[in-house]
Amino acid sequence: MLEGPSVAQRIVDVTLRTPAALGIHHDEQKFTYEESRQGDDIVRHWSGKFDAQPSDEANVADLAFAVPALRISTFPGHEAIAAAYYEQAKAKAAVTPAVKELAERITKEKADVPAQAEALFKWVSQNIRYVAVYFGSGRYVPNDTGTILSRRFGDCKDDATLLSALLAAKGIESEQVLLSTVLPTGSRRQRRSAHSTMSSSTSRHSTVTSIRRCRLEVLRGCRRATPASPWSASPIGAW
Repeated sequence: MLEGPSVAQRIVDVTLRTPAALGIHHDEQKFTYEESRQGDDIVRHWSGKFDAQPSDEANVADLAFAVPALRISTFPGHEAIAAAYYEQAKAKAAVTPAVKELAERITKEKADVPAQAEALFKWVSQNIRYVAVYFGSGRYVPNDTGTILSRRFGDCKDDATLLSALLAAKGIESEQVLLSTVLPTGSRRQRRSAHSTMSSSTSRHSTVTSIRRCRLEVLRGCRRATPASPWSASPIGAW
């Protein structure tokens, strides 16, 4: 009598030693966690033995939160990630003379604010190719508008930065929001994608999605910014 092969297993053992004064935040799924103090250090230990369990379900909603996982960060939460991102990103969306001239040209025959916002969005969607090229801090800090316009390409946060600047040039208030998005099976997974949102007269936000093929999801009730409010956002996703 022949027996089938044994079920494949993966044994994972992770140890993290850090100064006790360093704030560490972690989240684990299906791992055993232990923590001990050794002098001035905190030693954290995760371990687990997992059977291989291939999924037959296509397009699982969020597989990352259903399988064994370990996430470690010095950020205390999503708000801290947003603040750290925007601290370096806000200057990149400055309204320069080139941005002002471009915004006026794109919206020349658009009288009302929603039409102007839609025209700006369509221009960025159709004229800035999605190409991600990272140097230095480029993975988490967008390029400035001059660089984006000269290259005519950028990643999601570059699209959002340029769109925010163009909207501001027309006096339309906007915010950048960090989102976690999972593209369809076979596509490259994108985390912490930057989006630009426009404020509406009812204090809700109309989402202008600036990622990959750039499609207008919702555009309603835009208003002029008087005055511009501080940026705020609560991103979601891995951290």
